[in-house]
Amino acid sequence: MSTTKSFKMERATLEDVSALTEIWWAAVSSNPTIQRMWPDTPGVRKWWSDVFYDEISNKPFHHYVKVIDPESLAANGRPRIAAYAKWDTSTPEERGPRCPPWHEDMDSEILDAFIGRVDGERRRVMGDLRNDRETSCIIRKCDLC
Repeated sequence: MSTTKSFKMERATLEDVSALTEIWWAAVSSNPTIQRMWPDTPGVRKWWSDVFYDEISNKPFHHYVKVIDPESLAANGRPRIAAYAKWDTSTPEERGPRCPPWHEDMDSEILDAFIGRVDGERRRVMGDLRNDRETSCIIRKCDLC
């Protein structure tokens, strides 16, 4: 007989930054295109942690939620995060640059072109609307799901 997990959705906090960074890497680590843009180096991992920290603490129009399994604890004693999602409810003008300056380990030419396309498509599809789903859901590959 299988058991059903009881997941809960909550707002992500600064205490979740490390877990969000790990989940992002786990979700994209097998994608060679992503690895070319954001290579898995300590500096790039710190860059991602800094992005999450800044957006959660300083950008009220960025909304992060997490899905947790209250019955499974992480090493820090908090419920394990199975997935997260982010919504950006600002316009590009209100938000400013999508990303902070690139880390030296990143290929800035490729990233500038990629982010330029993302922003261009966002403007084409969404216009002046504020509901921009940035990351629909990043799911941890693990025994939680």
